[in-house]
Amino acid sequence: MKYNMKLLSIIIPISIINDRVFLIERLKTLLDFFIYYNDEINIIVVDSSQPKYIKKIKKICDNISYYYYLEIDGIYSSAKARNQGALMAQSEYILFYDVDLVVKNNFIEEVLLDIDNLKAKAKQAFTIYPCLYLSESQTTEINKKGLDDELFEKNKICYLKGYDDEVLYLAVNTSTILVSKEHFLNVGSYNEVYKGHGYEDFELIHRLFKSYQIIGISDDYIEDYKTAFPYLYKGFRKYYAYYALENFFQGKFSMHLWHSRPLTKRYYKNRINNFKIFDNQIRYDFNMLYHTNNNTNKDYITFIDKLMNRYGYNNKNFIGLKRLHKDSNNKYKGGINRKFRKFFLHPFLFFKDIKVFKINKIKNFMLL
Repeated sequence: MKYNMKLLSIIIPISIINDRVFLIERLKTLLDFFIYYNDEINIIVVDSSQPKYIKKIKKICDNISYYYYLEIDGIYSSAKARNQGALMAQSEYILFYDVDLVVKNNFIEEVLLDIDNLKAKAKQAFTIYPCLYLSESQTTEINKKGLDDELFEKNKICYLKGYDDEVLYLAVNTSTILVSKEHFLNVGSYNEVYKGHGYEDFELIHRLFKSYQIIGISDDYIEDYKTAFPYLYKGFRKYYAYYALENFFQGKFSMHLWHSRPLTKRYYKNRINNFKIFDNQIRYDFNMLYHTNNNTNKDYITFIDKLMNRYGYNNKNFIGLKRLHKDSNNKYKGGINRKFRKFFLHPFLFFKDIKVFKINKIKNFMLL
């Protein structure tokens, strides 16, 4: 396919092994969706699949996207695949995108408008598109009945009301990042030392944040505090949310189709090593960032409350950013699953949580 200069390149890494064959159909559906925007965008698929799947994937990409096969030895590295896609992009702006994501019909139009907005701000400006992670049952329903724009709004409302039947959680800071190619290369691209699952996106956002810091930080910036509820964010996740959360309220978000994530695979187990690399990096850079004496936790809560009010969601009825609704069916199951994942992927933080829980329990007892 002839590769023409366009304003936006969308980079899609893919790696298919035996238990991920379903991704082939997801890629086909995705490319069929994007074909309607061929005049405005280029699609770059960076394939690192097992050899027996290469021919089929390449055929799907014919006449729709630019295909490149990238051999990756050992544990798969999405950082390496995305960098390759960025190097190949001939567009002024790039958008990183995953094959498991679905978006509304007008998503590309919104992204193109966002490019104009970024240009008006600064050459270092970037934005992040959040993602609603769908439940297995909701994904099955979509596979059977298809997808329309109304479902995005429906799932958004259900999530904001605190229900998790359709949506497991909201990922605010994702890999779906829109940035100019020149600036992406200037900050050093993705760090290819990251392999497997986790933290390569945070480290890229950290470097983008350093170059375009719209808010001062406090000492908690280096804290890796993970929660399913954005209202309770602490540490770097809280600061990066300023670049993403309004997109969610504006309807500019993706939905992630469910798939299993076997924790025993090296791809997921390597998250511990990735965390150590990321943690060392942000601690090293911490003093170089713009700090503030303000109460950043209070400022962050005010930031969310203003967004809620601006887009017509009152705190009384829309509690999903803070907690689950008392009638949520999966409340207990979801909590147990998250704790198990933290124990397996992040044992240090798991035992830290237990310690904090015990201390708080003792304090409460002494106050009786």
